[in-house]
Amino acid sequence: MCYIRGMHNIDDRNVDRASTVAQNPDATVHRFEFRGTTAEYFKIWLVNTALTILTLGIYAAWAKVRTKRYFYGNTFLDGANFDYHARPLSILIARLFVFAIIAGGGYWAESSGMLENIFYSVALLVFFPWAFVRGLSFNARNSSFCRIRFYFRRDYALPYVYYLLMATGVGFLVLPWLARHYHQFKSSRHQLGELRFNFNQPSAWFYVVIFWLMMPIALVLLIVCGYLVFSGNELLRWGVIPLVVVFFAVILHAQAWLFLLFWKNISAENGAIFRCNFSTLEFAYNILAVNYIAVLLSLGLLYPWAQVRKTNFLATRMSIVAAPDVMDNILGMRTENEGALGEEFADAEGFDFDVGLI
Repeated sequence: MCYIRGMHNIDDRNVDRASTVAQNPDATVHRFEFRGTTAEYFKIWLVNTALTILTLGIYAAWAKVRTKRYFYGNTFLDGANFDYHARPLSILIARLFVFAIIAGGGYWAESSGMLENIFYSVALLVFFPWAFVRGLSFNARNSSFCRIRFYFRRDYALPYVYYLLMATGVGFLVLPWLARHYHQFKSSRHQLGELRFNFNQPSAWFYVVIFWLMMPIALVLLIVCGYLVFSGNELLRWGVIPLVVVFFAVILHAQAWLFLLFWKNISAENGAIFRCNFSTLEFAYNILAVNYIAVLLSLGLLYPWAQVRKTNFLATRMSIVAAPDVMDNILGMRTENEGALGEEFADAEGFDFDVGLI
């Protein structure tokens, strides 16, 4: 309870600062810019895909780092770019470790008795929240803006609560509440140098979005099952098509809605806020839907084009509204944090997967 109360106090302070900045006539809009091109990324993607296939997946760690470095390095905010510093070998070792735990432990549990299966299930429940937090920490420490490292303040208690609720099935009954606090956990534990972030949206909107998403999906599944049981093949062939279209339209709309819900409610403790200059419909259908259809029809060859198109759209439509001196203050942190948050302090675990609720 003390933790939640403290988090609410932080929320209130950040909301007050963000409101002050938003109402300040002298507030400055700091714009993002993406300088990557489809041609450049297509070459990277083609090499990554070929080598990953030829090495039976071993090169995937290097492919991930190359991709992130390209997109981070070509994303600028007020002329300063982001960067990604992870070592591929660390990621590969971590992935092999995870594979050994899941595959090796699963084989051992399968060939043993019920007690061993219970032990293995409990071990996974203990392992995944730990690995999830280490992954957030790893990615944060290996990301930087203008040579200032991001940082994730580790907290294992809440992820264990989340995973325990989901594993027991109770979490599905309060999924919107969990989704809201999951985003709160991720954002409030991140910081850039000494600058902390927070998420200010109450749980009510998550109930609106998630139940708006889940109810149509349940309805579509019910109708499809009815067709399968009571209809002939000819009717199924043509009748399911519009239902599938509606199904994916709902998912895309909810995905875009959740994206906007998150970023519009992120703020920094200095009052800086994110601004998204696009609508849910535009992002869902003009960007996501077109990208998915293009990738599907091209058998994956237009994936680089879709990724660059989406990133360029978000960069040109998103900005940060802050007091005029905020960027100067961030740049001033460079000297203070360069040594303390340098590459030698980056995590070596390599856990890079993000297993989230929503």
